[in-house]
Amino acid sequence: VELICDSLAGPNDSDKCDMLHSGPHSHGAEADLESCAKRHRYASDQVLPEKSPNDKLSYRFLSLPGGAEALLVSSDDEKKNKAAASVAVAVGSFCDPPGRCEGLAHYLEHMIFMGSTKYPSEAEFEEFLSANGGYSNAFTESARTCYYMEVNKGHLETALDMFGQVFVSPSLKTDSAQRELEAIESEFRLAQDADANRVMQVFATFAKEGHPFNSFGWGNLRSLRDAPEKLGVDVNAELKKFYATHYGASKIRISVYGQEPLDDLESKVRRSFSELPHGASDASASQEGVLAKAGMPFDIASLPKLVRVRPVKDVHRLSMCWQLPPTQHLYRSKPDTYLQHLLGHEGAGSLFSWLNAQGLATSLTAGIGDDTTESNSMSALFDVTVTLTLRGLEHWRQVGHATMMYLDLLRREGPQRWVHEELVAVQNMEWRFQEETDPTGYVQHLSCQMLPFLEIDKRDLLKAQWTTPDWLPDNLTDFLSLMRPELCIISILSTAYGRAGDVKEDAEEAVDEQEAASDDPDDEANADEADGTSEDEDENDHETEKMADVTVGGVVGKPVACDPFFDIGTAGTPSTETHFGTQYWVASQTEIDEVTSSWQREPCVSSLAASARSAMRLPDRNCFIATDFELRPSPSDDAVEEPLCLGEAAVRLQHLYPSFPSLPSPLPVWPRRLQHLSGIRMWHLQDTVYLTPRTEVWVKLSTDEAPMNPRCNRVAALMDFLSRVISNTLNETAYMAEQASLYLRVVVERYGLELSAGGFNHKLPLLMEVGLREVLSFGDKDTWQRRLEDTIFRAKVEAQREQLVRKYRNANLRPGDHAANLRRLLIMPGKREARDCLQEAKALDVHDLAAFAQELLPKFEAEILACGNLTQAEAVELASTLAAGVRKGTNSTRAAPHPPTVTTVVPRGTTVWIEDSLDVRNKNVAVELYWQIGPKTTRTNAVADLLDSLMNVPLFDSLRTKQQLGYEVSCCVRVTHEVQGFSVWLMSSKVSPWEICGRVEEFLVEFRQSLVDMTAELFEQHVSSTAACKLEPIRTLLGVQERAWSELQERRCAFDERLREAVELSSVTRGDVLEFLDRHILKGGERRMLICAAVGGKAQTNAESERSKFLARGDALVSTRASFLAGVDFYEHLV
Repeated sequence: VELICDSLAGPNDSDKCDMLHSGPHSHGAEADLESCAKRHRYASDQVLPEKSPNDKLSYRFLSLPGGAEALLVSSDDEKKNKAAASVAVAVGSFCDPPGRCEGLAHYLEHMIFMGSTKYPSEAEFEEFLSANGGYSNAFTESARTCYYMEVNKGHLETALDMFGQVFVSPSLKTDSAQRELEAIESEFRLAQDADANRVMQVFATFAKEGHPFNSFGWGNLRSLRDAPEKLGVDVNAELKKFYATHYGASKIRISVYGQEPLDDLESKVRRSFSELPHGASDASASQEGVLAKAGMPFDIASLPKLVRVRPVKDVHRLSMCWQLPPTQHLYRSKPDTYLQHLLGHEGAGSLFSWLNAQGLATSLTAGIGDDTTESNSMSALFDVTVTLTLRGLEHWRQVGHATMMYLDLLRREGPQRWVHEELVAVQNMEWRFQEETDPTGYVQHLSCQMLPFLEIDKRDLLKAQWTTPDWLPDNLTDFLSLMRPELCIISILSTAYGRAGDVKEDAEEAVDEQEAASDDPDDEANADEADGTSEDEDENDHETEKMADVTVGGVVGKPVACDPFFDIGTAGTPSTETHFGTQYWVASQTEIDEVTSSWQREPCVSSLAASARSAMRLPDRNCFIATDFELRPSPSDDAVEEPLCLGEAAVRLQHLYPSFPSLPSPLPVWPRRLQHLSGIRMWHLQDTVYLTPRTEVWVKLSTDEAPMNPRCNRVAALMDFLSRVISNTLNETAYMAEQASLYLRVVVERYGLELSAGGFNHKLPLLMEVGLREVLSFGDKDTWQRRLEDTIFRAKVEAQREQLVRKYRNANLRPGDHAANLRRLLIMPGKREARDCLQEAKALDVHDLAAFAQELLPKFEAEILACGNLTQAEAVELASTLAAGVRKGTNSTRAAPHPPTVTTVVPRGTTVWIEDSLDVRNKNVAVELYWQIGPKTTRTNAVADLLDSLMNVPLFDSLRTKQQLGYEVSCCVRVTHEVQGFSVWLMSSKVSPWEICGRVEEFLVEFRQSLVDMTAELFEQHVSSTAACKLEPIRTLLGVQERAWSELQERRCAFDERLREAVELSSVTRGDVLEFLDRHILKGGERRMLICAAVGGKAQTNAESERSKFLARGDALVSTRASFLAGVDFYEHLV
C-alpha cells in the first residue's frame, strides 16, 4: 500500500497516505489490508468535487496507470437514456513539428478514429454507435485535443472499450492516410471564408520566428503532403512519432457519464483505459516543455502594430488586441472576466452606449476567447472588437480613442469591489440553481477542465467556471497597465480595402456592396424561415463556415465606404498570408506613431471623442439581480393536465423488442389553456419537475390585417427593420437583464413579432412589462413625433438599416447557404428572396418605419405561454398586465387566426435547380437532394427518423471516408409546415453537382441491399435506439418552453408527439423501411418527388453545362422560381 501511495503522489494527493494507512491497516488485519489495496489500487484521493446544491449527479475521481485521470459521473434517473464519454489530451497544434508537418496534431485527430488493433475496421466504432443511438466526434485546438462519444445507456461498456482502444493502440493505417489528408484539405477549404480564421493567421505571421503561435494548425495538402515530400519527410512516421510522444497516459483526462452506479462505471473505465501507453519521458518534448520555453508570442519591440485586412465578407470591423500574462490558473479571481464585463458593457454610460448613440458602431465584444489559441500557458490575448457603421469607419481613430479613454477611466477609478460582488452574486445564483446539461457536452467540458495545464483544484472542478470567490484587485491593476496604445495590435477588417475575390454582380450592386458591413449575428440569412420543428433543428447541420473567396472588384469611382487615412491607390501591393491567401497592409511606423500618440493625448474639443469623456462612466448597479428564490407551492390536481395513458402499447413494446426503452410514467405535464381571459390566448404550466426559481414568458403579437402581409417584400423588409430598431431601443435594458441571468428578445414572427423573456423569476415581471411597453410604444403617434425629432434616435435607426442591408447582401454568399435556400424557395412559396428584400431595404428610411409601425402595432393580438415558477393565479395576473397594452378583440379567440401557410406539392420525378455561386472563383459545390414524402403523420415521421438512423453512418462512410467526395456529408429528416421530407446533403470541392447526384443514387442502391442483408439483431438495435432518442427527457425548463411553443404556433398541441412516435416504432418492420425507400427515395419510385438544389463556383463547374446533363436525362429544370410555382399544387396548413 505504501508503494502504491508513493506512485500516486501528486499536487492534490497530500491526504492520500493518511487515508490509506488508517483503519484496518493500523490493526494489522492482513485480509483487510489486501482488500484495501485492491479497492484503492491506482485510485485517486477521495477528494470529491464540490457540486451545486441542485446537482443530483454523483461523482468520483480515478487515477489510472501511467498518470491518466478520470472523472465518473453517475445519474440515478432511470428516465434518462443517454450515456457519454470524452477524452481530452493535453496537446494541440502548438506542438506540430515546425516547418515540416504543420497540421499534424489535427491530422492525428482524424486518424485516431480510423480503427484500432482490437477493432480494425475503420467504420466499426461509428456503426456500433449509430446502431445504438450515438455518434462520435473530435476537435483540435492549439493546446488541446478533445474526443467524445454518445450512446444509449445499456451499450456504454462496449462503446467505452472501442473508444478506449483507439487511444491504447490506434491502427494509423497507411491506406487510411491519403483519404484523411483529403478530408483535412476539404475541412481547410470550408474554413477559408471565415474572416476570424484569416485574421488570426495573419496575426500568427507577426509572432516571433519559431514561436508556436507562428504556425499553421489547420493543415492542408500543401503542409501535410507537398511540403514534407520536398523535404524528404515521412509524414506517416511523423504521425506515429507524434502519437508516441504526446498521447501518453499522463496527458490524458477522461470523463464518463452513465446511469450505472459509480462502482460499475469505475470497472468499465478501468477495463477500457488501464493500458494507455505511458508516452515519452522527455519533459522538454512535452507541450508544456515547448510552451514554457516560448514565452509571449509577440516581441515587445515590434509593438504597436496597425494592419488593414481585406475580408471575405462585407464587413467593417476595428479590433484592438493586447497580449497579457496567462490567466488560466486565475480561475478563482478571473480578472479577465471583470475587464470583459466593463469593456463589453452595453448599459448606460458604457463605451458601446456612446458609440451606438453616435451612430459609429452596431456591436462590441471584449475579452479573451475560450479557444486555447487565445488563452494558454504562454499568454492570453485580450481583444476589443467594434463592428463599425460607415460613419464609424470614417472615424475609426475616434472609436479607438474612445476605447483607450474608457481604459483610462478604469485605471483612474481603480478596481471596484462592488462590480466584483455583483458578478459573484449572479454567478452564485447560477451555480446554486444550476440546470442539467446534455451528457455529451458535459463530459467534453469536464475532461477539458481536468487538463493539468489549467491547474484547477479537484475540489473546484465543477464550479471553476461558475464562481469567482477571490477578490484580487492587484491583478486587475497589472492587466490594465498592459492595455495601453503602445502595446496594442490594431487591425481593421474592411471592404473599403477590397475583398478577397470577385462577386458576380452588376456595377450598381458592386458599389452598394461597399456601402455595408457584416455583423456575425446577421450571418443567418434565413433566420426568418418558419420551416417546421425538424427543419429548424436540421439547420444547424450546415451552419459551419463554408469557403467562399468572395470580393468586389472593378468598381468605378470612389466607394462610399472609406478609410480617410488610407489610399488604396498609393498603398502599394498588399502582403499575402501564405496559407489562407489573405491580403493585408501593415501601416508605416510613422502612421502607427501618429495613431498611438493621439490616443495617449486628450482629444480635441471639436472631435467626436471629446464627447465620450463626459458620456462614459462606470455602469449603474443592476436592478435586475434576483434576491427572492422561493419556489411556489405545488399546483392542485385540477390545475394540471391528465397524463397520457398508453394502455397496452407500453406492454407491447417490451414484448416485441426486449431492448426497447421503457416508457416514462407518468408523462411530463404540459401547458393548459387558461379560460376567461378576454382578448388574449393564455397558456400556463407550473414547473413541478426542475424546481428552480426560473420562468419563461413568450408573447406572440400578431395580426392578419393590413399592412401585415408576409408575402410582400416591402412588408418583410419593414418587419425586419422594425424588430431591429425595437431591439436596439431595448438594448440597454436587455443587456442589464442579461448580466443578471435574464434575457429579453424581440424577433420577427410569421404574422408579427415575438417577445420572449426568461430567467430567474423574481424580476422577470418587471422586465417583461418594460419590454412590452417599449414594443407597443412604436405604435403610438405622439411617441414617434418625439423620436423623429431626436437626432440620436435617427442615427441609431440608420445604423440598423445599414445592418439590414448587410444581412440581405450577405445572404447566400456561401454555397451551402445558397443551395439550402434554393430548396426553401421552391417548397415555401411565402419565403421572400433576400435580393428582393435588399432592394426594398435600400429605399427605406425612418419615416417609412414610423408609418408602418403606427399602422401595424395597434392591430396586434396576443398569445402568451408562461412556464416555470409561477402559479396559475400569477399567470393570470401577468396576462392581465400584458393585455392592458394590447388591443382587445374577438379575433384572438379564433382557432386559426391567420391565412393558411402553403407548401409546394413537389412534382413527381426529379426537379433540378442549379445556380452558379456568387463567388466565381469558388471551388466548393453544395448539393441538397430533397425527397418530399407528403403530409406528416406519426407513422411517416417514425419511419423517416428510423431511415435517418440506418443511413447516416453508411452514407458518411461511403461518400466521405471512402470516396472522399467532400468533408460534409449527411442526411436528415425535414418537416416544413407539417409536410414531411428527407434530405441528403453534400459539400465538395472535387466533383460537379451531376457527379454528386450520380454517386448518391449509386449509394442508395447499395444501401438498400445492405438493409436487406442486415441482421435482425442490428435492425432491432436501430429501432430501439431511435425510440430511446425520442423518449429522452427534456433537461431544462427552456427546452420544455421551446417544444410547447412550437406545438402552439403550429396549432398542433400534440405535446406527446415524440412519445407516440416511439410507440409507433414498435410496429415498424424492415419491410416498412424498404417500402418507404422504394416508394419515395429510389429511382422509379411511384411517389418519388425529388428536388435537387445545387450551387457551384465556376472554378469547379458552371451551372449551364450542368443543366444540360440533367436535361438530357429527362429531369425538369427550374428556369425561374415564378415559372416553377405557377405550375404546381400546394398543401395548406392552418396556423
